Amino acid sequence: MTEGAKWSKLRKLANHAFYAESLKGMIPAMIASVENMLENWRMYEGKEIEVSKEFMVFSSEVISRTAFGSSYLEGKNIFDMLMKLGFLIFKNADKVRPFGI
Repeated sequence: MTEGAKWSKLRKLANHAFYAESLKGMIPAMIASVENMLENWRMYEGKEIEVSKEFMVFSSEVISRTAFGSSYLEGKNIFDMLMKLGFLIFKNADKVRPFGI
């Protein structure tokens, strides 16, 4: 498959997510993300906010809610726990004898 044909096929697969009807269904999740961000910003009233970081988290939140149905922070917490679990398994690999080996 040529690069152009591959790109065309991938674009056709992704296009359905950007139809007006699909986007309309995402609006409640986007609104929830905005409300969540504004609620967090209220805690920083009168203080500086690192806007670039906030919008990165906001973008991740919108993508997570619309694509996966869960918040970015929920996914991040799960990922962080899996990383800790992987570290503990690696750290203790020499102490475990699976299947009696």
